[in-house]
Order: sequence, then C-alpha cells, then structure tokens
Amino acid sequence: MKTFFTCLLAASTLMSWSQTTSHGTITLLVQNDQQNPLENVTVQLLKAKDSSLVKVAITDKNGSASFENIAYGSYLAKISMVNFSTKLTNVFTLSASDFKLENIRLEKSDKQMQEVVVKAERPVVDVNQTSQVANISVDWERSACTNTAMAHRPTATPTRSGK
Repeated sequence: MKTFFTCLLAASTLMSWSQTTSHGTITLLVQNDQQNPLENVTVQLLKAKDSSLVKVAITDKNGSASFENIAYGSYLAKISMVNFSTKLTNVFTLSASDFKLENIRLEKSDKQMQEVVVKAERPVVDVNQTSQVANISVDWERSACTNTAMAHRPTATPTRSGK
C-alpha cells in the first residue's frame, strides 16, 4: 500500500511538472509613420544569442503578427517591407506565456528600385520521357549550330518558319 501511494505521488509530480509551460506567444503590431496598420510586412523572429532565424510571420490587414509555441528565451525581431526602412527591435525576453512587443513604426525609405530586368531562355533541346524537342529560335546566328545539327538528323528538317 505504501508503494502504491509513493508511485501515485511520483506520477502526479511528473504530470504536474510536464504540464508546466516553457513556451509562449509573441505578438506585435506594425504601423506606418501615420500610425496606420501595415499589411504584408515580413517579421523575422531571431535568437538574441546568434541572430539565427527562429520563425517568420507576415502581418495581417490589421498590421498584427504573432509567433506561437516559442520557447522561453531572449529574442529580437527584424521587420521589413518593400519601400520601407528595415527595423530591428531591441532584445527582449520571453518568460511568460504571452508577450506583446510595443507597436513598431516603419518609415518610408528614400531608396527606390532603379530597374528590374526579367530574362528567360528556352533550352535548346527539351528532353522528356517520350520525346526530344529542339527549340530553334528566330535568332539564326545563335542557333546556326543547332540548325546544322538538326539538318543531320534523319527525322528532322529545319525550316525558317519553325514548322
């Protein structure tokens, strides 16, 4: 009987110890310099010790972002958005189940994108399980070697129209 009560006491102690929370939630609100909420802001949660990435969140239409199930410890947040200056918070410590950072204000950046160039090329030869397709471009100078190679294949005859 004594052994039974000892085991029961040990089991209840272990259960209460395992239910002690060591994780919490971090929430924050991001606003512009006119104090309006900013949507689609990238918020990175970083460890204070080495700035390694813990989690990433995107703000909702109310400018709110949250990180759930975060282990207690010291962190900092990096907040960024296109056309706004990136902001890094001071180090803070999560030691309770809920932690709310002060409202974060992002300022418009003076820097503007100069130019964006998107360039793509089709491969000269597409190979899949059932066929091999040669993509000969209209640029005949570039595809001259491809044109010559295709002329020597018995099943293909290159034409200027690409058909």
